[in-house]
Amino acid sequence: MIERQGPLSLSRQCELLGLSRAALYYQAVRTGAYELELMALIDRQYLPDSLLRFAGGWQRGFGHRAMR
Repeated sequence: MIERQGPLSLSRQCELLGLSRAALYYQAVRTGAYELELMALIDRQYLPDSLLRFAGGWQRGFGHRAMR
């Protein structure tokens, strides 16, 4: 998609594709099991129970395990 040695500058290629220059260099990082567990604990602590029940039911409807 982006040609680093192409005839157009990287800035121009990003502009044509509607990307920021930062998006060009972004590399996703996997979220580990520990971080996921912490996020679940924070959700349980700060989200209202009604929202958790709604989100859990909605996710289970798509075959995901939620809010164990």
